[in-house]
Amino acid sequence: MGPLFKVSVKDVSSPTQPGTLVTTPKYLIMPDISINTNGVLKLLQNLKVDKAAGPDEIKPIVLKELGHEILDLVSLIF
Repeated sequence: MGPLFKVSVKDVSSPTQPGTLVTTPKYLIMPDISINTNGVLKLLQNLKVDKAAGPDEIKPIVLKELGHEILDLVSLIF
């Protein structure tokens, strides 16, 4: 992975003042993520039950059917 900032020298003032070191971010700053139980429940209810289980070997139909019971736990994990 490369550096997070690119460094460039630009003359930001008058011609008599030497160039000033200006750093510009290479990547945009990600905003804070808000996770609430309503959003988690919506995601659980919209799972496609005909898909395969993930690496945890929990089938999507189990997560969908138990959505209300596991809602608080899943929200806490994320």
